[in-house]
Amino acid sequence: METKMLRWTVGVTRLDRIRNDETHQRLGVAPIADKLREARLRWYDHVLRASGDSVRKMGFNTDVLGKQPKKLVSTPNKRLIVRSGVTIPEAGQTLKKMTGQRFI
Repeated sequence: METKMLRWTVGVTRLDRIRNDETHQRLGVAPIADKLREARLRWYDHVLRASGDSVRKMGFNTDVLGKQPKKLVSTPNKRLIVRSGVTIPEAGQTLKKMTGQRFI
């Protein structure tokens, strides 16, 4: 929810000078970083479950040879996992916990 609506729900205004973090914590709203991490893990699970000849699996497993210009993004799918602060084995363990599936 928007912070404005959360403040309205709690009954505080900007004049009360209460930090947004306190409002979010009081209502139990999850931080956006956690939500983004969950979405990335869902995407990673989607790629892992793909068959070996699917385009997404081949693209994920492909290593590009040579150098790439600095302005272009290289292997975004692997960088998303690294950027989210999750190592690949750790992501597999997290997905097992989230989904309860053994084949990951």
